Amino acid sequence: MQDKILSIRALIPSFELPAVNRSTAISPWNYKQRYSLVIFLFHNVTCTACRSLLLNLAQHHSTYRTYEAEVLAIATCCPSDEVDHLQEFAEHHAIPFPVLWDEKGQVRCAYLGEQLDRSPVGIFVCDRFGELYMQSVDSEADALPNEPEIRSWVEFVDMQCPECFPPAWR
Repeated sequence: MQDKILSIRALIPSFELPAVNRSTAISPWNYKQRYSLVIFLFHNVTCTACRSLLLNLAQHHSTYRTYEAEVLAIATCCPSDEVDHLQEFAEHHAIPFPVLWDEKGQVRCAYLGEQLDRSPVGIFVCDRFGELYMQSVDSEADALPNEPEIRSWVEFVDMQCPECFPPAWR
């Protein structure tokens, strides 16, 4: 397990990255005040564990949307000559959420820190205002929380919304 870079309950760092399965660049602030976010920073689609979690998140995407949440998947170790492969993967599997490409490593550094060896992977769950509720960072994707655990964090974040779940004493 790697040291945590971000602080729980702090705002997540902003970024804007090109999406391989969208026509525009994507930023977390595109979703601000509307959707909670699950940000999955993964090695690339040749990593078996990364690919498996990516496909599990895609399979349950409609459930995330019922909680007014979106998934942003960010390839952090994808050289420019592999971007076509990433795009083909996203299209072939009809990935319903944005698959982003961190070409310059800006998001990797902001969320995972500088690593000299193989870049770690991470899952981050934040509310609709960008406040971080959960982070899990490790060197291997199979050590990250599984999809049901990620979904339970999204459910928890959804319950924190005072407009959605007002206290019973009101």
